[in-house]
Amino acid sequence: MTTLDDCVALVSDAPNCLAFLRAWQGWRRDGGVPTTADVRPEDLGRAMSALAVYDITDENRLTFRLAGDVQDLMAFRPLKGQVLSDLLDPPEHAATIARARALRRLPCGVMTLTTTTAKSGRQATLRSLFLPVADARTGAVTRAFSAVDPGARPGRGLPDPTVRIAVAERVDFIDLGFGVPAA
Repeated sequence: MTTLDDCVALVSDAPNCLAFLRAWQGWRRDGGVPTTADVRPEDLGRAMSALAVYDITDENRLTFRLAGDVQDLMAFRPLKGQVLSDLLDPPEHAATIARARALRRLPCGVMTLTTTTAKSGRQATLRSLFLPVADARTGAVTRAFSAVDPGARPGRGLPDPTVRIAVAERVDFIDLGFGVPAA
């Protein structure tokens, strides 16, 4: 189990994830899950370009509500409205859905380390941090916000589209005070 304090150490070398984590912690009230009304994008600073927002109202799909420049550049297309699982290798699809369900139901955070492969065959390592945000009216977790830190800079390190996102090499569930899924 990873705590929020442990998470800070795990993303210390991932500036986008770290900035997002700090902003998300500032959005929390009374140690709970922040709501959409609490979100202040200006708190993200330069990490805003690495942020994605997913709609998770349907537990079987993560749909991009918003994709930052980093994600769009990696895909070489706008991702808004796209389904995340369509970009994943089939074995990663079920695991991603299971993580989204845990993020929504418990709620908890998720950090992943994944390798992407570009059309040229070049690979990059991505560190991603997913944290829940609740609907301001209902209090139910309906969105997952995610920041990504690519091991290679999009536009320079990944000169062509990402065509494959492999099974996550490492997954850490982050206890936000509500527990984490059983191992």
